Amino acid sequence: MVAAIKPLAGILTIISVPLVAGVWSAHQLSRQPTTPEPTQASSPTLQLPVSEAFAKVSSSAQLQARLQLLSESQQPRLQLGARQLFGPAPLPQNCVAVQLPETGELASVLELFAGFSEHPQANLGWCFQGHFGELLQPSLRGHINFAPTERAYAKANSIQLPSDASVDLLAHELAHIAGLADEYAMREPLAQNFCQGRYNHPSLNVVVTERRYLSANELQELWQQLPWKEQVTHWQQLAQPTEQGWKLGSSKEQEFGLFQTDTCEQVGLFAWKPVAETTAMQHFDVPKWPQLYLDLMQNYLSETLESGGNLGNHEHGAGNSEKPNQ
Repeated sequence: MVAAIKPLAGILTIISVPLVAGVWSAHQLSRQPTTPEPTQASSPTLQLPVSEAFAKVSSSAQLQARLQLLSESQQPRLQLGARQLFGPAPLPQNCVAVQLPETGELASVLELFAGFSEHPQANLGWCFQGHFGELLQPSLRGHINFAPTERAYAKANSIQLPSDASVDLLAHELAHIAGLADEYAMREPLAQNFCQGRYNHPSLNVVVTERRYLSANELQELWQQLPWKEQVTHWQQLAQPTEQGWKLGSSKEQEFGLFQTDTCEQVGLFAWKPVAETTAMQHFDVPKWPQLYLDLMQNYLSETLESGGNLGNHEHGAGNSEKPNQ
């Protein structure tokens, strides 16, 4: 379990904590609906025991009708998506529960998860369990709900997505469950809480300071607390020496260090990320996932699974009262 670290004197360091809570992000979307691949009459039908998987969730007549539609599908991409959602799971409570939409939108969701199986995050060992109607068994990993909306957001360990969400959007929101924070400018009410340290979730890719200039001792303390400290060989790589002290910000020639990001722009604080490049946590449709980010996520997911911690039953001052961006 990753322990919370108290802020340094004069510095607000936003470091990993064990639990996830609070509103993370919101995206206003504008996309064209996904077009599934043409039907191939020669393709085999769904090759997995979907009947058993569905039966564990519900036995309603409506559910059986949906199952029949799936089992008759001849589209390989939809079959691949179904395997992602209804494949065998020895411990379903360790999977992300996915509440599926109505039949007419189901193909888009299956296409989405088929695409996610080819995403860099797929190698992190994500496990999904699709279900219709009320969730009968709580999930340690979180919950995804598909709704007739153009907005997407992650709150606590719950994600809301439109049924025609892109793979990039799904990956961005899942990254919040796995410990990453937004690198774009948060709107002011959310930034006031996150950037002041009033939250209870990990922030493996963003740290926040009140000042741009630190003393040598303060800079060394900050270096010791970085989630990505192992990638920075010396504390002096985090800043430049000046007459006013050490000015935070690494040289662009460095692969890892401290690079300013826009997270706390609205509240006048300084947010820093480990890489200079623009990542998918700044713009969800930029398919850039540094290996460091994937490693940080993998470690966090492994630690929370081993600890048995429930990521979904925790209150947060801002998280339960604020709405995502309009």
